[in-house]
Amino acid sequence: MEILYCRSEDFSHESLYKMKKYLSPEKQARIEKIRRIEDIKSTIISELLIRMFIKKIYNENITISYTEFNKPYLLTHPNIYYNVSHSGNYIICGVDNCSIGVDIELIESNIESNLDIAKRFFNKDEYNYLLGFPECRQNELFYELWTLKESFVKLLGGGLHVNLNSFNIHMEKCIKVKSDLNMPFYFRLYELDEKYKMAVCSTNNIFPNKLIKVGREELVEVF
Repeated sequence: MEILYCRSEDFSHESLYKMKKYLSPEKQARIEKIRRIEDIKSTIISELLIRMFIKKIYNENITISYTEFNKPYLLTHPNIYYNVSHSGNYIICGVDNCSIGVDIELIESNIESNLDIAKRFFNKDEYNYLLGFPECRQNELFYELWTLKESFVKLLGGGLHVNLNSFNIHMEKCIKVKSDLNMPFYFRLYELDEKYKMAVCSTNNIFPNKLIKVGREELVEVF
């Protein structure tokens, strides 16, 4: 397993837009419909990261396809799994030889709104777990639970078809999930930035201790 990340502020919009030609036609068409510059940058970088990873290891280009739930996968490398996420200034890409889901979220200080979200969408045991902590800890814990749940959903690839209250993330002693699926899942939280929460879910229990930062020069020179 490898986890790569970029900071979008390290890239100019102009330099990234020139690299759009290396993306899949589907992604290029999608970019044309995006209005926010930061979203355009994140969309371009997220695909360039996986293309860079494969090109550096195999010196090959890739073909990206999508499942019926719009989860991307490598048509040309079916034994390599990847997942991407972006929020705020960060774009992350997790790569493994088994299913993987990643999520990163910028922490916003709005505990009342977040508790309302937890009450509406989280499993009731998770919501009660949140309420058992002092208010000063609840917001941080909400984002830990949120990213863990999102990483699990993204691993499954079901998107909006997976209800967030249909499974329960336990965090008391170690992070684990209670669901109807009869197979093991493993989780890890990473401290990439104090203003963010980040989680990885995999069917592989060997997680890297360090994340790999990819700078502008490294990403550009591969292509």
